Amino acid sequence: MGDTVTRWTNNDVWLHDVNIHVYTHDAVYGDGTTNNAIIYANDVAFFRKINLKYLFMGNQTGGSNAVVSIVGTRGVLDKVTGMLKASLGGF
Repeated sequence: MGDTVTRWTNNDVWLHDVNIHVYTHDAVYGDGTTNNAIIYANDVAFFRKINLKYLFMGNQTGGSNAVVSIVGTRGVLDKVTGMLKASLGGF
């Protein structure tokens, strides 16, 4: 990860449940304007119903090169429930 806080993607990527794993060095995250929340090294942050397009991250300390993994699930169950509601006329 770089020292400049940047977004993960320019595309809409909605995820239902997300775990952000940070390894080796602390990282900061936020919405691009305010990026002062910290995820410490060897820690996991959990989010629910997040769009990765609006997630910005960077190193907390310049040159530290934090390693980050994002593990998420899409809302498949939400889509199936929505289709069932539509086909049954709502419930």
